[in-house]
Amino acid sequence: MRILVAEDDEALRSVLERGLKRAGYVVDSAADGSEALNYLRSYEYEVAILDWRMPQLSGSRSSARCGARVQKCLS
Repeated sequence: MRILVAEDDEALRSVLERGLKRAGYVVDSAADGSEALNYLRSYEYEVAILDWRMPQLSGSRSSARCGARVQKCLS
């Protein structure tokens, strides 16, 4: 399962990424909404975990653009 983690807090993003990888998931991580949107355009995700308030593009706007490329958006 491929998961996108978008979080501007580096420490929190790192904890989420490490934990998910240890659980056996393939994880991509983004530091801001624009980077998250680039990942969303490049890959298909079963789950996207999006910070509600991120620089450049908020999690709410990113989730609105998830569309069919993500099975479940969490923001």
